[in-house]
Amino acid sequence: MEKPDDKGRALRVALEKALDKDKPKEVVASLQALERLEPSEPRWPQKRGDYALRRGGKQEAETSYLRAFELLVRQGFLPRAVALAKLIVEINPARAKILESINQESARTLRQKPGVAAESTPPPAVASQSLGEHLILAPGAPIPAAVASARPLSRAPDASVSEVRFEDLTDDIVEVDASDMAVISLTPPKDAPAPVSPDPNAALIAKLSGTALFADVAPRTLAALVIAAKRLEFADDELVVSKGTPADAIFVIAEGVARVIQPSARGGGVDLAAGQIFGEACLVRRSRRQADVRAKGKLVLLRINVDDLHRIIAQQRDLNELLFELMAGRLVANLLQTSTLFAAFDAGQREELARMFEVRVAPAGTVLQEKGKRSDGLYVTLMGEIDMEEGALVATLAAGSIFGHASLLSRTPADRTIRASTDAVVLRMPATRFAAFAAQFPPALAYLADLASRPVSMWHNA
Repeated sequence: MEKPDDKGRALRVALEKALDKDKPKEVVASLQALERLEPSEPRWPQKRGDYALRRGGKQEAETSYLRAFELLVRQGFLPRAVALAKLIVEINPARAKILESINQESARTLRQKPGVAAESTPPPAVASQSLGEHLILAPGAPIPAAVASARPLSRAPDASVSEVRFEDLTDDIVEVDASDMAVISLTPPKDAPAPVSPDPNAALIAKLSGTALFADVAPRTLAALVIAAKRLEFADDELVVSKGTPADAIFVIAEGVARVIQPSARGGGVDLAAGQIFGEACLVRRSRRQADVRAKGKLVLLRINVDDLHRIIAQQRDLNELLFELMAGRLVANLLQTSTLFAAFDAGQREELARMFEVRVAPAGTVLQEKGKRSDGLYVTLMGEIDMEEGALVATLAAGSIFGHASLLSRTPADRTIRASTDAVVLRMPATRFAAFAAQFPPALAYLADLASRPVSMWHNA
């Protein structure tokens, strides 16, 4: 008797042969058989829809896509479901209501987070008006609660004149979620064989930033985001965004892999998978793209323009806080995966490092690092304007820039001054936490000693 696995393999082989020879009846028969054999697998009705659409069969494509859409929603694959819903509406505009009725329950259950009320609750008021003026993500938007509850940096009372040291927190610590790090992978060198990685499952995708954007907001906010999103499809190696161009949208990966080109990173870049967001630089004013992004194989994205985000934030307050949390998590995940500073740490150690960062507010004028004085931790710029001074030169650091590590690791004075020119938000890992972590992993100590003996650039992407 033929086992289901054997039958499935035989049907897949038959499907590939029928596609290669362009035999429509055999293609459809194989897809129908696979759908009957694996009724919970959304790939088969989606592939049937793709094939029908290529051959001009819009009605068959629509009905096939609807079956796949229902499976994707039921299993919690929200980014992919949203992208398919957009395609269904392109085929048949009369289906527009599908964009406003996507069920978040399965994705929320997988994320193990409670549902969000249908009506957004305004965030708590913040005493400092100047803080709000500089830290908004959009005109008129409230300060995210994660920032409102973050403690300002204050000089440690026992700090010496030869150091810049702030008080460490023992409670009320606002941390960041770097769940995306689980599926960020380093791009292998060109001459290395490409790793074979399975498609992320629903449980993993549910933890990622792209799913969070759709699952963790109120239903009305979800509907607004879905309507504003534009579905885009790219072929292998096609350019998605260019470094240096204005950052004007965020992208959610619905299917495939996006390769972020970062020459300074190990392997020359990172690969982002389905369920993740990139392009979060648009959430910071006057920002530009920090890297080229190309498709790695077929890539399906959802693009949401920053102007639409601003409009939705003004109407749905829950989105502002979520975007801040996603941006913070992405910056930390990116830093830990791509920076040579953390090259010696494995994935588990990097996850522990992510939890050691805290969100802190740096009031305007705060000197975070001073030339000739020792620094007290590792910092990542997040929001606001932070300037680096080197002689008569002054440069504003891009969001995601890191500093403080050279002095921290070498135990020598800093060679540049860095100060907040506006109220700003930074991610901070105090020296005490970094040292404690390194002490837990003796093999890392040799790496840290070697790194401390070499100059480490503080310039972004240097």
